[in-house]
Amino acid sequence: MTLADKLRMCGAVKKGIKFVGGDTIGFEGLTTDKIISLASLVGGIDTQPRAGDIVMVINGTVGGGAARNAILPTGYTELFSNTAGNSNHYYAGAKMCYKVMGGTPDTSLIIPGGTGSTSSAGSISFLVFRNQNGTPIDVASQYYLINNSALANPPSITPITNGAVIICAGVAGHGAGEQTFTSSDLTNFVSSGFNDSLDCTSGIGYKEWTGGAFDAAAFGFTTTDSTNYGSCAYTIALRPKT
Repeated sequence: MTLADKLRMCGAVKKGIKFVGGDTIGFEGLTTDKIISLASLVGGIDTQPRAGDIVMVINGTVGGGAARNAILPTGYTELFSNTAGNSNHYYAGAKMCYKVMGGTPDTSLIIPGGTGSTSSAGSISFLVFRNQNGTPIDVASQYYLINNSALANPPSITPITNGAVIICAGVAGHGAGEQTFTSSDLTNFVSSGFNDSLDCTSGIGYKEWTGGAFDAAAFGFTTTDSTNYGSCAYTIALRPKT
């Protein structure tokens, strides 16, 4: 190895992950395609994804007395697919997924078949990032399911790459109407809910990793919790580009 090669290696730095923006929407139960705009992002450096950006999505729905899972948006890579709840009443159904934008970035995402039921509300929340690695997931992603509470509780994670960004997301199935999540320790947290025959809430936020394990606080809920509700929660670490 030449001296020039060594100097180039020593001088290599990771390009920090940038927050592009996020959005969230609750919607009525339906069995036709649901189209969600990606062109009105808020809170970050842009209003829509650009080529190479990664869209991190939590898509949720709800089942009443029996499990009903959310549907994977077209073209997205599934990280997790879960339900949590109890036969007394409500089940949360969740898909945690992502997509890296190609040369012509998407301006919308499509959930084929909506929620799968006209009685089951949907809620989708998403964040967009820039400068992630070509292998974007840093360490094994984590999930945690609760069969008797709407208070989604993302589990602990310990990234291995300096500059990693931790994404925490959750879904609740419930009967409390149009409620949202809150977070005490996540940045640019977004959440939405919808009031249908069966109600759903989703939320997502992130944390810039500074070392060690990070265990996000359980999400707050904008009304009284119940043992008849269920929730799914996820924690993912994004690796920065080098």
